[in-house]
Amino acid sequence: MIRLRRAGVLLASVAIIVLAATGAYEEIFSYFASSYDDEGLMMMSLRQVLDGHRLYDEVRVGYGPLYYLIKGVIHGPLGIPLTHDVVRLTATGWRLLAATVAATALWTLTRYVSLSVLGFLLVTVSTGFVRAEPGHPQEIVAVVLMALPVAAAAMSGRRALMACGCLGVLVAGMMMIKSNLGVFTGLAVWMALVSSMSPKLTTRTLWCASAASAVLLPILLLRGSMGEAWAVQLAGCAAAWIGAAAALSWPRRDGVRLVHLLVFAAAAAGAAIALLMPSILSGTSLTTLLECLVIGPRLLTKFARPFEVRWMLPAALVGLLSAILGALVSAARPRAAAMVHTYGLAKLAFAVAAIRIIWPPQPALLIAWLTPFAWLVLLPSSDEPWTPAQRFTRLLLVWLAVIEPLQVYPVHGSQLLLGSLVHVLCGVVCLADAATWARTLLPLSWQRPAQASATVATMALTLWFAVSWRNSMAAPYRSGVPLDLPGATRLRLPRQQADTLRRLVDTISQRCDATFAFPGFASLYFWSGRTPPTLDLITHQIRLVTPERQEAIVSVLARSERACFVRGPGFTLELDPDFERRMAALFGAGRQPRANLIQIGPYQVLTRITESSVS
Repeated sequence: MIRLRRAGVLLASVAIIVLAATGAYEEIFSYFASSYDDEGLMMMSLRQVLDGHRLYDEVRVGYGPLYYLIKGVIHGPLGIPLTHDVVRLTATGWRLLAATVAATALWTLTRYVSLSVLGFLLVTVSTGFVRAEPGHPQEIVAVVLMALPVAAAAMSGRRALMACGCLGVLVAGMMMIKSNLGVFTGLAVWMALVSSMSPKLTTRTLWCASAASAVLLPILLLRGSMGEAWAVQLAGCAAAWIGAAAALSWPRRDGVRLVHLLVFAAAAAGAAIALLMPSILSGTSLTTLLECLVIGPRLLTKFARPFEVRWMLPAALVGLLSAILGALVSAARPRAAAMVHTYGLAKLAFAVAAIRIIWPPQPALLIAWLTPFAWLVLLPSSDEPWTPAQRFTRLLLVWLAVIEPLQVYPVHGSQLLLGSLVHVLCGVVCLADAATWARTLLPLSWQRPAQASATVATMALTLWFAVSWRNSMAAPYRSGVPLDLPGATRLRLPRQQADTLRRLVDTISQRCDATFAFPGFASLYFWSGRTPPTLDLITHQIRLVTPERQEAIVSVLARSERACFVRGPGFTLELDPDFERRMAALFGAGRQPRANLIQIGPYQVLTRITESSVS
């Protein structure tokens, strides 16, 4: 019977993994974002680097060098072509790798195969943001984020120093992909380490200073927008979340010493410097690095959409209530029988709510309503004590859960999903704790049969979940038609969208030489075989490009009699007034008849009117 059950669990696990991989493939190859083209933007920046242009000096991007190092190896020495099909296949690989690493972390924490497989599926679903922006650095960030608890699980005995070094390297990797995420992740790891030190006077002083900095972080981050209600509410919510986590993280004697902090800091600093050295040795100045990696991304705050969800003010009050409850629980007797039962029920409720919000993904609700109670992961659900490594990993999960949501500012697009990814792990860990608590309520002779039945039920529900999700991904893929453009033969889109894109590419190929697309539509250059006027990477906001660079774009277009200006749908079509006037003069806006305007679906193609074309 035991062998039969194990074989069933193995077969179900394989089926779930296959369904998840198939669904991820069908999802990413059945969608193309019309309102923004981050996929083409990142591909164009990578092409420029591969063509020999210097990163940051000539290719002005706000992402760290590690992304370009990894992608450069894939599309450089390995010789894998830089196409939409390849980028989407590799994005699917990163997505499944993140889910695999997450399942490994859950296995180290729970020792439940069924829940580890459930976590694999939930992380696969939660990383659905890759479908709208394949090739974005966040697909690699997701892997690094999920690897943190795996490294933390090694915080035991002689391996603790090695684990601290690994955590430092992972934090540096995160920082060298997206600098703000590196800061948030580094603070979370630091707080977990400080909370695991012996409760001496110096340790408590260090912990108090670190906790105060963490609580003040959202206020400092949003200080420029504190005149608006959404910023006050978001800062209040985040400060309450972090305060609640701090209330349950008072230092304990878990074996972490000052040397562990030093190893972590040294590894993070050393790895960051090593990753920056190729750029520095190529001649990039520290000023340029600062402008690209720190100052440049801050400019997004001028054009950011505020993070608002319904009932944000009640969510802030819930966060405050959570902080108060956390302080009260911290002062109570943690292993009193009545308290353990209360914790078990609370963890069960948290897990059910988390899974329900993940399907379908509602990251704004996940962040606003469940983040305040992430500290439930730190509460015991049985009389069996945790090892120092287990407690440290749980501490890290909680601190990541309350700090990572800060990435919703200044831009909260796909960052919502990435910011709530750790919540998936917290939900599954709470479900495992609730299962352990429920098993202890049964007579000893019933516990093993009950555990076996729970395993079968969990695998069955997960399999049903996987089938349902995969079917929902298969429907648009099967109903779509092949886009059949260069490098995008696997992509299947709704017929109208595919026909529009093919007509647009055909028009550009026949009528245009120098071509400029706004909002940024870099995929158009790959499909049409044209090159952008300059090395400037255009997003949906032209004001992120300096006036000098705008003038350079206009100058290149002015030298071509077959220049084209492509305008399409986007978050905003507002141009810089001076740039708008120069483009209008160049392309003869307002002339009659308007023979230079070609309307293709939601796209407008303006071809340049010259004296020869008028005659």
